[in-house]
Amino acid sequence: MAQPPPAPCRHFERTGACRYGDACAFAHIARDTHATSTSLDAPLPARARRQTRKKDSRLKVVVFRRFLERTFNNLSDARIVDIAGGKGVLSFELLNYADSRVRDVCVIDPRVMKLSRQSERWSRGFHVSGRGTTPMTHDVRIPSHCRVFFNRDTFSLDDDSYAERVRASHALARSTRWCASGLVADDNCDDYSANKDARVRVTQRGVDAPNVVITEDEGMGVEDTLTTLQEALTNATLVLGMHPDQATDAAVTFACERGLPFAVVPCCVYAKEFSRRRLRDGTQVTTHEQLCTYLMEKTSASGAEVRMSTLDMRGKNVVIWSLGAKPMCRPIE
Repeated sequence: MAQPPPAPCRHFERTGACRYGDACAFAHIARDTHATSTSLDAPLPARARRQTRKKDSRLKVVVFRRFLERTFNNLSDARIVDIAGGKGVLSFELLNYADSRVRDVCVIDPRVMKLSRQSERWSRGFHVSGRGTTPMTHDVRIPSHCRVFFNRDTFSLDDDSYAERVRASHALARSTRWCASGLVADDNCDDYSANKDARVRVTQRGVDAPNVVITEDEGMGVEDTLTTLQEALTNATLVLGMHPDQATDAAVTFACERGLPFAVVPCCVYAKEFSRRRLRDGTQVTTHEQLCTYLMEKTSASGAEVRMSTLDMRGKNVVIWSLGAKPMCRPIE
C-alpha cells in the first residue's frame, strides 16, 4: 500500500525556511511569495500581517541581491558602499552568500547595525537564503560600518575641512532619535544645534554577541570611522541603496560624480525636505514616479547611461541603475 505524502511543513510555509533542511519529516512545498490564502480584498489578521511584513523584508533583500548578481557579472571583485544600509542585511548577504562573496562592503548609515538574527543562524550552521536553508562552510564576514550621515559633507573628500565634517556627522549620529514622521531633528540635542539643516536617524544601544560576531554595536570610534570612510569612498567600485530614504540623492550624486556604477531602489520622496528637486520641464518632484524620473535625468546629465528595472517584490520595487561612465563590469546578457 502506497505511503501517504507527508504533511506540509508549517515552518517552511510560514517563513520559507526550515532548520531541519532535507532531514525534515514534513514536505517543503514552494509557494508563490505574492499569493495568500485569502482574497486580496480581504484584510489579513494582525498576526498574518506581521509575518507577511517580516517575510517580505527578507525576500526584498534576496530579490535585490539576485538582481545585482544578474546585472553585474564580477561582484567578487567589487568594493561596495551600501548607502543607508540599515541593519546591514544586504551587505551581510553580499559578503557571505556563496554565489556573491563580494570583495568588500562598507555600510554607511548613522543607525546601529543589527545582524543578530543572521549571526544566530550562522552560529547554528545555516543561513536563510530565500529558498529554504543553505549550510555555509566558510567563515562569517561582517561588513564595515561607518556611523555617519551620507551627504556632500561626508563624501566630498577634496577639502581641508573634510575630517572636521566627518567628526561632526559621527557625533550627531550618536545623539539622534526616530519619530513617527521618519527622520527628524532632535531639538534637545546639543550637537544638532550647530547644524539646523541636518537630518537624523534612530540610534539604539547595542550588545556584543559572545563567541559569534559583533551583532549590534556602537560602531567604530571617530578616527577609525574617518579612516574607514575615506578608504571605502576612495576605492569604491559600486554604489548601492536599498530604500535609502533621504540619502537617495546623495548616493546617485556621488556615483555620477565619480563615474561609478550604481543601483538604487528609491522609496519615500520627502517632497517638503527636498523641495528644490525639479524635472527638466520644471515640474516639482512630489511623487515616487517623478522621483524615479528625476534620478534618471540626473544620471543622464552626467553622461552615463541609466536604466530602470522592476524587481519582483512588494512595495517600492523600481530600481534605477547604471554601469557608470567607467563601468566595473558589463551586464550579463
